[in-house]
Amino acid sequence: MISQDTRRDLIRLAVLWVVLSVIAEATAVYFVGDYPGTASREGVITSDAVFFLLWVTIPVFVLVVLVVAY
Repeated sequence: MISQDTRRDLIRLAVLWVVLSVIAEATAVYFVGDYPGTASREGVITSDAVFFLLWVTIPVFVLVVLVVAY
């Protein structure tokens, strides 16, 4: 059984994870934008793949940092 203190800490960690993930995603949109420009169809595919990986890895990175800090 999880103690009340542990449950409270996990809830705080989850809320902090969501908030920091949203902030990091918004910051990435602001700073990265449309960089790099693409000049071919293959470049568009590669650019889309890079941005997809960026959006997926930001929440994972934030979670790892929070767990290490906790």
